Amino acid sequence: MDINSGLSIVLTYYKGEKYIFHCLDSIFRSYKQSRQLLKKEVVVVIDSMDDAERIADEITKRYPNENLLIIINPENLGVANSRNVGLKRTQYSYYTIIDQDDYVQDNYFSTLEKHLDPAFALHIINGVFLYHEQQKEIPIYYISPDFRVQSILMQTTTIYTPGTVIFNSDFIDKNNAFIDASAKFKGADDWAAYLDIIFRLDHVNFKFIKEKIFVYRLHQTNYSNNTGEMVFSSIAVLDYLAKKYSIHKALVLKAKERYNFLYALKVEKRSSLEIFKKFPGIFIFHYFTSLMKRDRINRLIFRLDKIRLGIK
Repeated sequence: MDINSGLSIVLTYYKGEKYIFHCLDSIFRSYKQSRQLLKKEVVVVIDSMDDAERIADEITKRYPNENLLIIINPENLGVANSRNVGLKRTQYSYYTIIDQDDYVQDNYFSTLEKHLDPAFALHIINGVFLYHEQQKEIPIYYISPDFRVQSILMQTTTIYTPGTVIFNSDFIDKNNAFIDASAKFKGADDWAAYLDIIFRLDHVNFKFIKEKIFVYRLHQTNYSNNTGEMVFSSIAVLDYLAKKYSIHKALVLKAKERYNFLYALKVEKRSSLEIFKKFPGIFIFHYFTSLMKRDRINRLIFRLDKIRLGIK
């Protein structure tokens, strides 16, 4: 790792006083416990109008000696635009996005000091799902995920939160990295950003950091729990990308068919025979072919772990 390099962390805030200070505490504590070879900065973008000034004042009082920038949006911009606002104000070559209710482990920075490599466009870091209500943890990845067009499009690889991705601006431009999360993209804007990156670069070389250094907090209220809305949002993203790029059209159409298949399966709850007749190719891919993919193995072990721990 280049000892002169640094990591910019963008954290967006919206009515998350319950979690924001735990998140910031974890970042600064982890940095203090590292060798501090990697420079760091934290940019907090406040998108919550009702408590903006109070939260900004409280953050300033709590962390007076940290490399910390606070931005208050003039109006509510939404999470994707707030991330883009924050990224424009960052200075280091490595950058990541951490949601207000997630946090990092104490060995986060010491691990990054060992593993960040400027030859890679991005690093995918491992972590744990924290089931907040039950206070139980499960690893995010058991084996290395993939980051190619087909695996991201067909979601045999799932990047659950941008906090598990560290981008290198020498390869991936910070400007408008996240697609506007309008109502039709809601809940799928992270996925849209990853696809946009892959479509622009065609090939993304990445490194997997296996140490569990990040905590992704799951709640019953997570938007990703709404299957029907997620399907509609995902199809809208695919339509957007099909218009923006002329490449990978066949894969985009296949991905759209997969989401129609998932809607029939999980929302409409049609019978297996009905689904097979309507989506024979996707049916075979979902239940058989995709099981050979690395991330499907991750999900299988994940589900077995949930059963073992009694997590619903």
